[in-house]
Amino acid sequence: AAYGASADLALAATQIQTDVGLLIRAAQGFSVSGSELDRNTAATVAGRLVEAASRTAQKITETGAGVSMSDLDAAHKRFVADMERLTAAKSKRKEVLAERLKPAMAELDQRLAELIKSAKTLNELGPAAYAEAARERLAKIFPRIERYDLDQQFEDAEAAQAALAEVEPVLGDVVAEADDPAIRANAETAGKLYKALSAALADAVTATDDADVVADALFRVAGRQMSAAAQTMRDAAAENLNRLQSDNQAAMSALQT
Repeated sequence: AAYGASADLALAATQIQTDVGLLIRAAQGFSVSGSELDRNTAATVAGRLVEAASRTAQKITETGAGVSMSDLDAAHKRFVADMERLTAAKSKRKEVLAERLKPAMAELDQRLAELIKSAKTLNELGPAAYAEAARERLAKIFPRIERYDLDQQFEDAEAAQAALAEVEPVLGDVVAEADDPAIRANAETAGKLYKALSAALADAVTATDDADVVADALFRVAGRQMSAAAQTMRDAAAENLNRLQSDNQAAMSALQT
């Protein structure tokens, strides 16, 4: 009976180690994508891990095995806390992208289109040409932002910032070249929209950096601690099983003798 209980404990410890690995991989997927699917997967595995840990603790008590779960419990609590911080950081990044950055880009694009139309109507060809150049540069940023939203590639954010920096002097040229006060006013409004867009992109990059700092602590510290604790616990359960197996074999030999 003791040997059977010890075998159950070893199996439970192995399952916990497997769940720890699955939890870390799901969290890594969420850290990169920010998708609800990855977050829900991590939450599901985390819940299963808590239940398994509770059952295992009961088995440890029942068998009197010298297996400690304290390190695993502490590492898991830290991992959960860091995961909550990561979720908050990713949510902030998503909010900046969805509620500030993309709307600002769409508004600036619309303003430039109206500026081009009015400039051509009034034969302000110089301002129209500059506004078209600004709009062409803005169009190159859209796909960069889309990719940055999906997988937060730094090169896309850097390219978007570089392309956006080229828009500002062109808007200044519109103001300088325009004779019509209404066109100058529209160009100045576009300049204000540009500043809002530039600030939103900078905030999105900052939010991404913040999320990366949290993710680094999550995997480099808490994840490693939890993996090491799960391995130690599994090793202890296996050692306990091997000892009981040896005792069982010795008893069987003695009985046979």
